Amino acid sequence: MFRPNHQPADSLTQTQLIHEWVDHLKREGWDIADGGRGKASFPADEDAVAAMQMVLSACTSSQSGSATMPYGSSIIGEDDYRMQAAEGLSNEYGFTIAADSVMFTTGGQFGLALSFAHIQRNLPDSVLITPCPWYVNHAELFNMVGAQGLLPQARNHARCWPVMLDESDGFRITAEALMAAITSAKEAGKTIAGILFCIPGNPLGNVMLRDDWHALLPVLEANPALPILLDEAFAEVIFHDEQSDETSRFRHSLLHHAPQLWPRCILFRSGTKALGMAGERLALLAAAPDTIQQLLPLQSRLVGNAPLSLQAGMAAAFGNMSDAKKTAISDHYERQMTAMRQAFSTAGLTAHHTAPQGGFYMMLNLSALKGQALPVNAALALGKEAGSPITNDYDIAFALLLGLNQPERQGVALIPGSCFGYDVNDCLLRVSFSSTAEEVAAVTHRILQAMSGSETNRPPAETPLLY
Repeated sequence: MFRPNHQPADSLTQTQLIHEWVDHLKREGWDIADGGRGKASFPADEDAVAAMQMVLSACTSSQSGSATMPYGSSIIGEDDYRMQAAEGLSNEYGFTIAADSVMFTTGGQFGLALSFAHIQRNLPDSVLITPCPWYVNHAELFNMVGAQGLLPQARNHARCWPVMLDESDGFRITAEALMAAITSAKEAGKTIAGILFCIPGNPLGNVMLRDDWHALLPVLEANPALPILLDEAFAEVIFHDEQSDETSRFRHSLLHHAPQLWPRCILFRSGTKALGMAGERLALLAAAPDTIQQLLPLQSRLVGNAPLSLQAGMAAAFGNMSDAKKTAISDHYERQMTAMRQAFSTAGLTAHHTAPQGGFYMMLNLSALKGQALPVNAALALGKEAGSPITNDYDIAFALLLGLNQPERQGVALIPGSCFGYDVNDCLLRVSFSSTAEEVAAVTHRILQAMSGSETNRPPAETPLLY
């Protein structure tokens, strides 16, 4: 596969490769409906925006000499901001999280990288126990940042050791599946660096409830040396479920139901998804103070301190978090999910009977496109001969992006399911329902149009793209 500049694709993550192609095609005048990105459409958190504006206003004031722009003095974050964020997290999870357990990071991915480096210290070739399907950058980052240091282009998903999710269990993580993963890793001679839970899941949107977490406790307590990583980037987007009422709807974290495990945990929270500020890369992590101190060396050398506006925004967002805020956010995205899912379900394209219970994404089964000929430009991007048949999910992603069964210079962007641990030949693809209602409708229409293969559609452009 190739980037738009015809350089090899392995310099990017698989998702970033699709995003780069989308941006390139738009610059070339293509009309692309982007279902590949989790683009927040609910308005940005007002408390976060106001706090960030207050910090930045010091820049304007300082030009007149009436104020001085503050200078960040702490690698993990200024005391006041950490205290505010810690108080908000304590209220949310129901136990005391101290200020020295909080640090701000420049985006959730950097926090993950720091933590993966920490848990792999002195554990070369270790594995990460995590539910499958998984978020693509969990696998990418765990392999790139480890005991061996920073390893560019170190793609090796085998180091994510899967806890297999089953739809018969509602895609919830069971004790049996978790124990089976731990046992099989040990029997294979693997050293386990830690256990990662992503709730709500990406790409499935699966959520755990109180009884689900309680069922896992014997397994987690039987392996006390293993760190527990909790990626809760979509914690504010939980859809209403008949098994929960509004008072329990947002009590979906392991920490709500097993606070005694807190000393082993590293918690990741984000401002870039539900809180609507993706381009600002706002994030924090919380962990035991000694763990925070062990994360300092890499943060200090690669970043210094997170921007003060970032710290102010995250502190205000979490210091003022409430179930009322979360309900408004969740209801917005649930409406969009329901509309998209109904259209795809009617067309027989949903990959699973179980609907997403939170988050921004769902999975589609587009295997009916197997055997169709790749458009010329898709073949070029994939490094295949023109007219080659579609055989896997990457073929489908590039075929749809570059005009298969669509009017000229139109396309739709999706992410191959194999990025998340699915078999490449299953032809499952992830679609986002999080962007504007207009774009969600356009994405839905383009996919349905492409799958229908209507003869009234004009063929895609056959002129090779200029690289």
